[in-house]
Amino acid sequence: MDSPTDIFISYRRADGRDVARTVQLALRNAGKYNVFFDYSSLRDGVFNDKIYTAIDQCRVFVLVLSPDSLTRCAADGDWVAIEINRARKAGCTIIPLAVDSNYDKWPADLPESLHFLKTIQQTKLLTDEYFDESISRLLQRIAAAPPKKTTAAPENNASATAAGDRLMEALLIHIEACRHAIDRDGSGAIRLLEKSAAMGFGDSLSMLGMIYESCKFGITPDREKALELYSAAASKDSPGGWLGLAGLYRQGIGATGSAEYIDEQSANCKDIARKLRDARELKIDLSAMSPNSRMEVSPAFRWVIVDGQQQVIDRGTGNSLSKMLRKLSGLHGRFFIYGFDGDSYRQGHFIK
Repeated sequence: MDSPTDIFISYRRADGRDVARTVQLALRNAGKYNVFFDYSSLRDGVFNDKIYTAIDQCRVFVLVLSPDSLTRCAADGDWVAIEINRARKAGCTIIPLAVDSNYDKWPADLPESLHFLKTIQQTKLLTDEYFDESISRLLQRIAAAPPKKTTAAPENNASATAAGDRLMEALLIHIEACRHAIDRDGSGAIRLLEKSAAMGFGDSLSMLGMIYESCKFGITPDREKALELYSAAASKDSPGGWLGLAGLYRQGIGATGSAEYIDEQSANCKDIARKLRDARELKIDLSAMSPNSRMEVSPAFRWVIVDGQQQVIDRGTGNSLSKMLRKLSGLHGRFFIYGFDGDSYRQGHFIK
């Protein structure tokens, strides 16, 4: 039985096959990944089914941007367009691989469903003496790609509730760790952060990385340990993890190559961190609340509110949040709100 696909390489046969084949061989020779390339991988079975299965399995979808790669995507049944849309739907990390120079000749008739490609940072593949460095850059970006999120429904309501309880427990432990840090209780903060991190809470992992990098609370500096923690946090979609990686890359830790390449990697990490922060932000406007107003949140939203010293004010679910916010509207100070909508972490702050 074939091993599951890790990386899928998509390309336009007319002018991208040779480059795609070279990239496939280089990635395969790295010895870490099972790479799907239809020129050599399709040996039997139905073409469509093999393509779909490989894309659905893969974590990373590499799109070779040769000059003509996107020119026929508007045509019905165009396979490059089908592959890209399938990868996006499957939750793959899409890496546009621009050959020798940044790809900027976007076709005027590019389908609306593919316009998102313009917002993704391209990785440059140099086909001259810098080819090996280009592949090293690509491998580092592949390694930094987060695991795919599963969308399978929970087996029953009880298991979903248990999973939600565990997420909230990890969050509350993290909040308590922050309170200890504010009180300068380093040993208590680290103990609680390690406990929350062991439960998979990304922000605890990134905070531990910061402690190891900056020698907080008497910890011996260990930037390799910080790199490990930041990488784990990034895989959990923690903005702090990606920002930590950006800082270490600029110090020459975790990224090798030319100064230009390291700057590009650092900038890419910062851009990912910004997008993750925007996605998790929960906007709250207390001035717009009336006695009967309600927050637009899911009934399943689990939330906790803390003050500026990370003391828990209240916690609950769903629209009970509206009632609590109306109470806080008469108070002065800085308050923070954290919570989970399903497994999506949300956070925000508000001042009154």
